[in-house]
Amino acid sequence: MTQSTDMAQSLEPDTAEISDIPEWMSEAKALVLRRPWLFLVLTAAYVGVSWFTRDMGFLSLPLGVLICCFFLVLLIAAARVSDDSERLTIVDAVALLQRTTIPLLLIAVISSLFVLAALALGSLLSPPSEPPAYTEGQMFLSLLWLAPAAVRFFFLFAAIAVSGMWLLMPLLIFHELSLLEGAVVARKGEQRNRLVLLIVGYAPLFTFIFMLLFSGLALVAGVLFLPFFAALQYVSYRHIFMRRKSNSPARVLVSVAATREA
Repeated sequence: MTQSTDMAQSLEPDTAEISDIPEWMSEAKALVLRRPWLFLVLTAAYVGVSWFTRDMGFLSLPLGVLICCFFLVLLIAAARVSDDSERLTIVDAVALLQRTTIPLLLIAVISSLFVLAALALGSLLSPPSEPPAYTEGQMFLSLLWLAPAAVRFFFLFAAIAVSGMWLLMPLLIFHELSLLEGAVVARKGEQRNRLVLLIVGYAPLFTFIFMLLFSGLALVAGVLFLPFFAALQYVSYRHIFMRRKSNSPARVLVSVAATREA
């Protein structure tokens, strides 16, 4: 506990500028394109798991958000290994998920309560309305298999953006911090970079909501944005807490993903 507390105190956030956002986006895109198959496999696995767990009764929401948290952790870790030109082994992935399970479980529960409260408040403040006309179209029906993954990601994204915890997940992944310690450090970083992180968080969120009002392609966009979202979280964390804006030079020396040899 003392060691993690000392680590939390040593994580002093830097200040980013609005002009850094385009560079963050460019570097995040570059990290995804370095290891496209790694990000594609993880995203496809998330979509598949989300579909097969879409109907779990009252557990659908918290379990769905927890599943999204697990895959977001793996995608952020994938951004890190892409940056460092290292492997993401199955053993390392399992160890990472085991280490972060309790914080992620708490995040899933808190996020689910936030979503339920937001939905309840929305139903009270807005009159009932008909679903968009496109939901009856053949294209939307053909994309329904993406809905569980996209909606769960949207719920988690909204909770992260509204709570100002944009930097929390990378801090939990790359530093041995408790959820409370990570939240305190993340809040410190958010307060020092409030406007920048508001833009990074809310601009995609409102874009997705706007797209959802008019087109079923919002489901596709939501799923495709997930790897980029994870890489963008990593890049912003790296700049603010590691004080490094640019990606490390790519090195061709290891495979994208491999199991660790015994």
